Amino acid sequence: MRRMRRRDAGFSNKEILRKLKRAIAREVFDSSPHLRCLPDHPQPRPPSASSNTGSDATTPSPRTIAVGRSPHDTWQWTGRLSCVSDVFSEKLAAWRDYTRTPWARIRYGVVGDVLRRQTEQLGEQIRILDVGGGDGMDALPLALAGHDVTVVDPSEAWLGEAQRRAAAAGATIATVRAGLDDLPPGEWDLVMCHFVLRYRDGAADDIGALARRVRPGGRLSLMDVNPDGRVLRELLNGGPAAALEELKADRAKVETFRTSARKVSVETTMSEATAAGLTPIGIFGNRIANDLLVDNTSKHDPAFFEQLLALELELCDREPFNRVGFAWQLVLEHRATPRPGGAP
Repeated sequence: MRRMRRRDAGFSNKEILRKLKRAIAREVFDSSPHLRCLPDHPQPRPPSASSNTGSDATTPSPRTIAVGRSPHDTWQWTGRLSCVSDVFSEKLAAWRDYTRTPWARIRYGVVGDVLRRQTEQLGEQIRILDVGGGDGMDALPLALAGHDVTVVDPSEAWLGEAQRRAAAAGATIATVRAGLDDLPPGEWDLVMCHFVLRYRDGAADDIGALARRVRPGGRLSLMDVNPDGRVLRELLNGGPAAALEELKADRAKVETFRTSARKVSVETTMSEATAAGLTPIGIFGNRIANDLLVDNTSKHDPAFFEQLLALELELCDREPFNRVGFAWQLVLEHRATPRPGGAP
């Protein structure tokens, strides 16, 4: 596997941080003092199912497309639209609090840098599909960079949040109300699916469906919680008994949303993606150093945070550090198959 390194191009860590802040934090990080959202158990955002009720429900904007209308009243992210309230949309306010924490900023900062590297190799203005993109936090920096971004999610409330964030940042994104079972047709240069697979039962050909949306020469970014990283985190926070319990558990707790999810390893995902015709080109770790620091107080200090983010950016694609973070990110490429006779 080819190890991908960042193209420095004269960017210092301070410049990278400033770019990330301008892209993501324009209306998120400066909105209020840091709020506690289960700091000892920071969790990724699971993709939401849909909700038409509650104060966070919104009417689709002119650029929002509703696709597929089969009601589904389970919390599991099936990709079909739900006509009832669900655990994810109900926790949108808690999620907003989480995005203001330093550990969330680390998570988005590292992912943003990894995605920037992909776009630099794919072209100046590319088409991007973010499946299960929810509130658009991964997609927003890409839209601000001038790319054509479409966010797909079953939740009307979360898509409304994505449009709100984009409008506040001065960016334009398209939103499609759909899921993995009813993805919009077409091919994209970059397809993203972050923290979605864990909410699926693993029986469907999810990675195959995503691979079919990647154009030849394009890339797929998959991301999920690292089961191995969870064991190490439990060891630091709760001791060996808690770590052993986590190691033996069949499912992983999702504290922020008060539910549980399937454990998904990068090795299994890579195997499925290879079977779908994709070629792995990079494994990246997320929140590697952050989760080894159990005292969160210093993370709120701007100077300390800048140093921590710089360290995370350096560790994210280095073996063996990229294997022990709270989450893994796998980038794969759809390499064009040569035609018979060697024709291009």
